[in-house]
Amino acid sequence: MAAEEFFPFVYLQQQDNGSTRATGSLIDVINIFAANLGFTYNVVRPPDGEWGLTLPNGSATGMIGMCIRQEVDFALGPFSITHPRSKVIDFSEPLYLDQSGIFLPRPSKTADYVSFLRPFTWELYQRGRVELLTFLRISGDLGSINPVERAPCEHQNTKLLTLLHQILFKNK
Repeated sequence: MAAEEFFPFVYLQQQDNGSTRATGSLIDVINIFAANLGFTYNVVRPPDGEWGLTLPNGSATGMIGMCIRQEVDFALGPFSITHPRSKVIDFSEPLYLDQSGIFLPRPSKTADYVSFLRPFTWELYQRGRVELLTFLRISGDLGSINPVERAPCEHQNTKLLTLLHQILFKNK
């Protein structure tokens, strides 16, 4: 049996005689199977210390490679069931399911009406202000030199405010 350490499931200790002593919850399960089915086993660690990766050439490393090459009858460990692995070995029913997640802080219970502005720097707001003023200035200048719509000077401020109002409030 191929095995590698994975606490608390499998603990491995190298013995003075060269054998490997295994303990842990998965070892307890294997011992129950061995007692009921009448088999014995020796623990062999993978030489590369890996669980097993399937390689592009079809071979595999680690304990999965040992199973494919029939160096061991089975491998013990909390293996992740992946599609590439399922093509080359058979998995037992899962004995343990693990979940992963991403932790985020809880959202604030109070309303924050300006939170959408926080991702931007003050330089961006300054640039936007300069661009808006430049746009308004150019629009006002173009309106004053437009030959089709020449207006007296006293109406220019009204036109500029109307344009600003239309931009900001989308009135037509």
